[in-house]
Amino acid sequence: MAADNAPASVESCVSLQNSRECITHSFLPGNLFSLMVSVQDKFGSAVEGATVSLKDAQARPLYVARAGADGTAQFSSIPSGTYLLTASVSGFSSSGQIQISSNSAQIIQLRPTGTIIVQAKSISGQAISQANFSVVNSGVTLSSCSGGSTGRCSLTVDANKELTITASAPGFTSASATRSLVASQVALLSFILPPTDSPATVSFLGVRDSLGRQASSLQAG
Repeated sequence: MAADNAPASVESCVSLQNSRECITHSFLPGNLFSLMVSVQDKFGSAVEGATVSLKDAQARPLYVARAGADGTAQFSSIPSGTYLLTASVSGFSSSGQIQISSNSAQIIQLRPTGTIIVQAKSISGQAISQANFSVVNSGVTLSSCSGGSTGRCSLTVDANKELTITASAPGFTSASATRSLVASQVALLSFILPPTDSPATVSFLGVRDSLGRQASSLQAG
C-alpha cells in the first residue's frame, strides 16, 4: 500500500493545431488547488467567452477553460507551481506568469493583439515539418506552435510589445527576430533555415517595427 505522502500524478491532454498533447504532472497529495480567473476589458467590464489557459514554461497549454457570462473561468485540482496564465478573445489577449500555492483568484485585463503566421523552409524551398516556433517577451515564453507537415502555423501576440520570435528544427540553424506588431495586424514571418552552422534568413511581409517602418529581410543566427 502506498504511503499517504507518496508522489501522485495527473495527466492533462489538450488538442493543439496539428496534434493532441498529453503531459503528466507529478505532485504531492494535498498540493492541488483551485483558481478563479476574472477576464476584463480595459474599462473593467467582464468579457464573456474568453479562452483562459494555464501553460507550462514552453507555453504548452495544460488546462483550458472558457469564461462565462460574468467573465470568470474556474480551474480545479491544479498542482502547485509556476504557470503562464493567458486569456484571449478575437483581437485581444493578455498573459503573465503566476505562482499557484493555494486556492486563489486572478484578474486579467485583455489588450489588443496581432497575428504572426510563421513558416520554415529549407534552402531548397521545402517545408520543414519538424519546425517549432516560440514568442518571447522579457524572458518569458508567451506562445508557441509546431508547423506540422506544412512547416507553418500561427501565433497570436500582444500588440505594441517587443517580441522575439524563434524558429528551430533538428539539424537546422535556428533563427530569431525581434519585432512588434500594431493592433489587429496580420503578418507573415518566413524563416529559411539552412543546415546547422550556416546563417539563416528571415523575411517579413506586413510587419512594422516600433517606428512603423516596413521590414524586408535580415540575417539571423
